[in-house]
Amino acid sequence: MTDTLRTIDLKKLGTTTTLVGSASSQYSNDAEDVPPPPPPKWFMKNFLAKGDPEVARARKIYLKVYLSGLGMVIITIFCVFSIYWGSLWKVPEHSLRGIVVVCFPASLNPGG
Repeated sequence: MTDTLRTIDLKKLGTTTTLVGSASSQYSNDAEDVPPPPPPKWFMKNFLAKGDPEVARARKIYLKVYLSGLGMVIITIFCVFSIYWGSLWKVPEHSLRGIVVVCFPASLNPGG
């Protein structure tokens, strides 16, 4: 087999990888071979942790979004319920007067 030299540009990694030989050969980076970073460890920090600026910033963002949404829900409830309760104020004294007209076609008319 003849060795071929191909260059593959990996845009995601920002590096150029050179493939030498057949498809079964090893890839090598132009930069130093750096081991991949360790996977993130879950639940390493507590929501109420003190003294950690990263947690404090995340907590501030979370509470700001949560409380603003809660405030909007409370305002909406008071706006809608005040209109509803206002419409029910003294219902027996202020009953709505109206006439209900039901029109049936001749084939469905129960009276004749």
